[in-house]
Amino acid sequence: MQVEQKNIDIVINALKDFYNRIIQTGSFDIAEFINFLEPKFTEAGYRESLAPNLKQTNILIIHDAGVGDFIIQSATVREIRRLYPTAQITLLITKSLLNMAECCPYVDKIILSDIKYRHGDFNEMYPQSLSFAEKNLLPRHFDICYALALLPLTFFTMYLSGAAHRIATPIYADAEEEYAWTATRWIPYDYLINLANHIVPRYPLPCHRVDSHLAVVDYFLHAPVANRKMEVWYTARDAAVAESYLQKATKPIYGFSMASSHPRKCYPPEMYAKVFEMILAEEPTATFVILCGGEYDLTQAETLKNSAPKIYAEHTIDTTDKISYRKSAAVLKNCDMYIGNDTSPLHMAATLNVPVLEIMAFPADLPLKAYDEHLVYYPYGVPNVIVQPAHALPECANPKFPHNAYGCKIIGKPHCITQIKPETVFKGFKLLKERIAQKIIEPLYIH
Repeated sequence: MQVEQKNIDIVINALKDFYNRIIQTGSFDIAEFINFLEPKFTEAGYRESLAPNLKQTNILIIHDAGVGDFIIQSATVREIRRLYPTAQITLLITKSLLNMAECCPYVDKIILSDIKYRHGDFNEMYPQSLSFAEKNLLPRHFDICYALALLPLTFFTMYLSGAAHRIATPIYADAEEEYAWTATRWIPYDYLINLANHIVPRYPLPCHRVDSHLAVVDYFLHAPVANRKMEVWYTARDAAVAESYLQKATKPIYGFSMASSHPRKCYPPEMYAKVFEMILAEEPTATFVILCGGEYDLTQAETLKNSAPKIYAEHTIDTTDKISYRKSAAVLKNCDMYIGNDTSPLHMAATLNVPVLEIMAFPADLPLKAYDEHLVYYPYGVPNVIVQPAHALPECANPKFPHNAYGCKIIGKPHCITQIKPETVFKGFKLLKERIAQKIIEPLYIH
């Protein structure tokens, strides 16, 4: 569904004109932006579908976050494909997700986003988004765009896609955090959502992100969701590599991850070592598999090795920075439990029906808000126990400054989570064994 260059130029020139207005005035008004751009999109033919019928609808799905969020959105991608079985579906992702997304059976094409900007710098985001849309989005003339929104770039890219129908799911932010989710202090979150023309009502709270994303099916398509189960995808080759890593493993096998996108969510390796000592006292043949890899993961693995050399040498398989996300999922498929931080392997495990013992940073004594991390990102659909610190440390407990979604406010290091005793984690381990036997999947929080 290629578009003539002259029509692309109509939109791009209008976007450039408005950007010059922003530079001159130093402000951005969403209503003015939409009123200025909509006639240009209409003139260029973008607000009309080129699909002769519903079966040939051209759909764009935008994902702008990490691997864990991508797994959580997998159910929505599958449901969109079920309801549009012969549509052309394009997935827009960042390069870090390609390893997993390229095996997704529900999309026809993948576009990689190369937009890079400093968080909070609208002057970097706008021109890069414009250039990206000119090369990768506007020539394709999308009919529908689903923005499973987490970041401001999602909303902006959705609008610049030219899609006639732009469906967005709202995020949950309080007044204090509104601007933290936006590309600039010029644009309050409540304005950004207006770049969509179909806004999914806020799902009843609290609810898991799986369900709030699936609301696009409930609301916009008016269709009952057939299956709420998440998915991960890997090849037979990935499975074979996973088996080769596990050749010397003895049962039970416990996958774990000590890293995360936020260091405040990371339980210290020295404490993991003490937990593993307790497990080995009862299960002397247990094997622990370190999953995923990055610079921080490598540091954590090295600390574990130094803290517990015997456990590391005799009971640990370290795949850190050796295998891809897909191969990590294939390893997890063979595990009896996931133990660890709130990070992508946790959601992989839940997707693969592997029970989860989560160690989280959110202190138990903080007042709850419906969008707090552990209420919307808990292990979905599997037996699980979530261990949290009993109290917020003083820096995170000040009632004059409401807590953020993570509870712990310290960004660059483990903080509140360090209060969790290994004995409490081991207690959670024992409780999870009971819940597995009883097939209980509701979250259990302990501290």
